Amino acid sequence: MGKYIHLLFCILLISCISNKRVPNSKIATQKFEIRVDSINLYDTLRKRLIPVAFYLPKTKKKIIDQKVVIFSHGYAENRLGANKAYSYLTENLASKGYFVVSIQHELPTDELIPKTGIPQLV
Repeated sequence: MGKYIHLLFCILLISCISNKRVPNSKIATQKFEIRVDSINLYDTLRKRLIPVAFYLPKTKKKIIDQKVVIFSHGYAENRLGANKAYSYLTENLASKGYFVVSIQHELPTDELIPKTGIPQLV
């Protein structure tokens, strides 16, 4: 049993060493101007448009291994534009080099989520 644990530990250690990436310190400390864009995706099942906002760093150079953040704004009682309500966070992430996507969860035409009862049942 001890041999297997030792072997597992060695494999884990080798895996960590071989996958180690040196962070691009220029990107890590650089502050980008940002660009905000949006599109409407069409939900064919429910026949409606779904607003999606994109926040991305404004740069002519490709950001190697750029990370994507899918931002969830939470329940906003069907307020249109809720996916842009936390722009101070999404813009801050984009200014640090992240590609941020924020999707509108609900639309004004949706029924409100009941505030009483057992959530899983109502």
